[in-house]
Amino acid sequence: AWQVTPNPVNGNSARLTVSADSELEVNVSIVNAAGVQVRTLSSQTFAAGASTIDLPIDGLANGFYFVVLDNGQVRDVKKLALAR
Repeated sequence: AWQVTPNPVNGNSARLTVSADSELEVNVSIVNAAGVQVRTLSSQTFAAGASTIDLPIDGLANGFYFVVLDNGQVRDVKKLALAR
């Protein structure tokens, strides 16, 4: 399970929290509404339990984005709204 907080974002920072039963290595990316990848965090390793990282949203315009987690076998997407 994973989530992005806060959502919607009304400041300059967002956090990605992942809860996993075992260590998990994923590629994290942020894609805009047009489908263009605007940020990439390659090979993020999350320990078993709950882990949190900062998402690089600085410089992104207000609007809707998608946060994508992909481990090569499973791809999961969540919507992210920026309204600063």
